[in-house]
Amino acid sequence: MLADAIGYAGAHDVVVIACTGNVAAGSPPTEVWYPARESGVVAVAGLSDDESIGAPATTNGNAAGGGAGGGSDALWSGSLTGKQTALTAPAVNLVGAKPGGYWRVQGTSFAAPLVAATATLVRSRWPGMDAANVINRLTRTARDLGATGRDDRYGFGEVDPVAALTADVRLVHVNPLDPAATGDDAAVEGLRARPGIAKTAPGAEDPITPLRLLISVLVALAVLAALLVAGRLLVNRLPRP
Repeated sequence: MLADAIGYAGAHDVVVIACTGNVAAGSPPTEVWYPARESGVVAVAGLSDDESIGAPATTNGNAAGGGAGGGSDALWSGSLTGKQTALTAPAVNLVGAKPGGYWRVQGTSFAAPLVAATATLVRSRWPGMDAANVINRLTRTARDLGATGRDDRYGFGEVDPVAALTADVRLVHVNPLDPAATGDDAAVEGLRARPGIAKTAPGAEDPITPLRLLISVLVALAVLAALLVAGRLLVNRLPRP
């Protein structure tokens, strides 16, 4: 049922973001939580900003978490991560709302909203941008951590709201987290765009193809012809002197 809901959201141009999940200290790592494992979902792991609770992740084929040591760019010791990880965001020393006030919170459940907020800002700046390009912009502008490029520990890196709102990012026609996206720019951008969805980004406008130009000219001629006919009918109905 949840998979159907996520599929429905994706088909209706919704950016779906979920946390990778948490693991208790000393417990063995487990797989990334659902629905973060679902194809196309932006799975968000958590970062530490305190060396005492940071922990470099280790990969065991599924997910990783726990450990000792670390640093400001280390994964939070309670964060799950794995091959589905797309982005990271701070998961500790955060403030959340509760009835009657606020409290200090931590966890990937609070890291994911930071990515969701960035996605909201992107769509606020470019209302016509589809989900695939919002996700592409988030991942392409992330601050790379760990191994160069995407990796199982940090995904594409730490979400960077300023870069997401200011960088020049080429348009794509498929969600980069979808299996259809091979990672090859030519292959990704060669796919057909879904009709009816505007894709706008600075310096990356859709090209005017000859067919689109021909259709525009024909429509303009049709409108002009209609105006001429309407004007002639109006003149014929006017009383003659």
